[in-house]
Amino acid sequence: MSDSFRHYPSPRKTLYRQRILRDFLSCWYGDKNRANAEMLRHLPGPVPLSESLRRIEEQIFSPDDLLLNKVRDKWVELAGDAVARISSPVGAKNGVLIIEVSHSAWLRELRGPVREMLKKNVDKLVGKDVCRDLNFVPAGRQRESRNSNV
Repeated sequence: MSDSFRHYPSPRKTLYRQRILRDFLSCWYGDKNRANAEMLRHLPGPVPLSESLRRIEEQIFSPDDLLLNKVRDKWVELAGDAVARISSPVGAKNGVLIIEVSHSAWLRELRGPVREMLKKNVDKLVGKDVCRDLNFVPAGRQRESRNSNV
């Protein structure tokens, strides 16, 4: 769970505090509209929707799910057209991205300089400490291992 939400009070407490403050300011200024205007001046500014969604996403999904989703969305850009045609990210476990390769002959080719290029591109996208390694597996192997755990 993300630490970014832990310091926020519950919505119920927030509404209660706002009502008390509004009542106090209404008495102080003698006008409810002026009290509302004063409250608005001291509230934090708007938060972009993308930031709110990112926080919610961090609470709902595991770090491995976030890694996999980000990489899947940008796979063609990260890997390039040629590599993207023969491979695809299929899972992530403990920070290791699992990439399925269409044929076992490509495994050897992808374990060289291409691996380093992919790792560097993934690190740029998700951050250096998120993805620890890349693991290339032949097509179908990842599905078989998932079925054997059931």
